[in-house]
Amino acid sequence: MSAGPESTHVSSLLKGDSLQQQVLASLPLCDITEEDLTQNPQFCKLLATLSQHVDQNGLTVSLKAELEKAEQKLQSQRRHWLRSESLHKGLQEMIQDHCIRKHHATVPPDQSMVHFIHLFASE
Repeated sequence: MSAGPESTHVSSLLKGDSLQQQVLASLPLCDITEEDLTQNPQFCKLLATLSQHVDQNGLTVSLKAELEKAEQKLQSQRRHWLRSESLHKGLQEMIQDHCIRKHHATVPPDQSMVHFIHLFASE
């Protein structure tokens, strides 16, 4: 039987730490002990091979990339929403200010609108 990439990876993991320790280190979220891996060497080799394809959180490279892309999109949409919300609040305050001034002052309607436009342009 020829040694494929998985067996090469497994044998390269054996250098230094034990294979069991390396599997535990590369898959910290797995609820297994070194003793479990020692008693089940084939399972240990399977996990060692699996650890090549997933990160420490159990995500594959492609899934991690999709997750990062989704997080970036969410952040972008959040920023867009915050800008819109900020503009909306600013406009509401300007309208309230305009209504209060209009109510308390006897300013001709054409000057009142000029003041409102000036307020909007200065924000």
